[in-house]
Amino acid sequence: MSPAIKYNLEQLHRMVGQRLVMSPWFDLPIGLQWRDSKYRRLFHAGKSLHVGHNVHIDREHKQYTGSISIGSKVFISHDVLLDYTGHLTIGNEVWILQGTHILTHEHDITVLRQTGVNPTTQTSLVIEDKAYIGSNVTILPSCHRIGREAVIAAGAVVTHDVPDYTLVAGVPAKPVKTLPHD
Repeated sequence: MSPAIKYNLEQLHRMVGQRLVMSPWFDLPIGLQWRDSKYRRLFHAGKSLHVGHNVHIDREHKQYTGSISIGSKVFISHDVLLDYTGHLTIGNEVWILQGTHILTHEHDITVLRQTGVNPTTQTSLVIEDKAYIGSNVTILPSCHRIGREAVIAAGAVVTHDVPDYTLVAGVPAKPVKTLPHD
């Protein structure tokens, strides 16, 4: 089987699997365990993955062969969008709270206005181990790295890389302080 066909079959399996586990029945305690286990298999994630209700892990532009990698002990709360049109790597022990949107592609508005064509550019984002992403955060494609044990305050819009052990907040997110570490 060609790599393109194999990739497309995997994406179809992911799409159908996610639709199945988004049912409210999987909000019951026994369903939560099954949902987590299904997401672990669909996305080849590490152990102890928790995925809340109404989480969309998807490529917004299906013609691109993006990739996603999810580590162990990752907590993804409800109403989260993880776009892997580009490339998304989530480390171990990462927390992503409700309402967060993470994007790995961008559009060039200048080209759109001049030509009417809306080109998509894939980007990459690495979220290092033990990062904590608060509620209703937006991480834009211009950010390529969230550092180890970094904290992103609720409601922040992240437009640039976040260093290790740094708390960022605001719109756009700016460093607030360096966090203690070993």
